[in-house]
Amino acid sequence: MPRVNCFYDVRKLIIAPCVNFCNHYFAPAVNKVNAAGGFETNGGVKMPEKWTGDLIGRMHNARVTLEELGNEMGVSKPYVSMILNGLRRPKGAQERFETAFENIVQRRAEQGA
Repeated sequence: MPRVNCFYDVRKLIIAPCVNFCNHYFAPAVNKVNAAGGFETNGGVKMPEKWTGDLIGRMHNARVTLEELGNEMGVSKPYVSMILNGLRRPKGAQERFETAFENIVQRRAEQGA
């Protein structure tokens, strides 16, 4: 009876189908970064623009919430979330978000000083 390589069989039966599944469903979603810093897709999945990730990181560090940002801008928390997650892309959003964030941080600094 031939000797069976268990590691090879496990890799062939379990790991390979998982890798194929991931490559088929997730890898094609992102093709390249466009000039605006967002990602162009071919799978219908829209990726957020780069500035949104940077802003979310700064919001986290400054402990600014989506609700505070929305109140400063005069929009709802869900709308802020949609923009930051790339579901909405209104013109001038980056400037409006940056200004609102800076206003919140500046106001907190003035109140704390």
